[in-house]
Amino acid sequence: VCEFRAALTGLEGTIVGSGGDFGLFWGTALADSFDLAHFDGSFVYRLTGRLDGDTLRGVFHAGLRTQTPFVAVRSTGAPHLRPPSEVVQGDTSQPFRFRFPDFSGRIVTEADPRFRGKVVLVSIMGTWCPTCHDAEPALIALYRRYHARGLEMVGLAYEVTGDTAVDGALVRRFRDKFGVPFPILLAGISDAAAAAATQPQLSGPIAFPTLIFLGRDGRVRATHAGFYGPALGVPNVQLVARLDSLVQRLLAEPHD
Repeated sequence: VCEFRAALTGLEGTIVGSGGDFGLFWGTALADSFDLAHFDGSFVYRLTGRLDGDTLRGVFHAGLRTQTPFVAVRSTGAPHLRPPSEVVQGDTSQPFRFRFPDFSGRIVTEADPRFRGKVVLVSIMGTWCPTCHDAEPALIALYRRYHARGLEMVGLAYEVTGDTAVDGALVRRFRDKFGVPFPILLAGISDAAAAAATQPQLSGPIAFPTLIFLGRDGRVRATHAGFYGPALGVPNVQLVARLDSLVQRLLAEPHD
């Protein structure tokens, strides 16, 4: 889904998929044509095209070599994307398990005392992922708001190299950049198939980030694939409010 809007400095917008948005694109519109670009820290994306009646015809440029033609029609208001809560499904028949090392090499699992009897939000993420950078401040805000009431979080980082020394340095930099107050574990490499192999209790395509909400019994209660970032405006605000409401509901459930 493409979203565009007029801004004081030109034309801006973004591309939205089931895994979230690509960040804020900015550029110009001249007559029936447009040219927008975005740099996410790793890649330069460019969106060019022209309006033909109610149809947009253009090309999505990802980096220097990948060019994907597209045709878009005006939205009817009907849903065009699979709901993020339905993209990834979790096994609810038993507690959700994870077992990965932290920066020091110590293995951390769901049985760690800090998680026992708590509502736990597991974030499958990567420092290379711009959408994860968009999501992290919202997750930290949730943690600070509800930690005293029994919310815990843990990040499972899937990085590019697979070298723990290199990946550990990247995750430490990410942690320090945002001031992350909860543990981030080194879970593996960012290849989608390899990441899925380490998560046998999940089914469906794993997006970055994927948020997994565990009840106090350790079982999966909800999942959310991707994140709608600030570039989307109102959907970002609505998503943050939904996540907040979900955490409150889980915290309010009776427990031993």
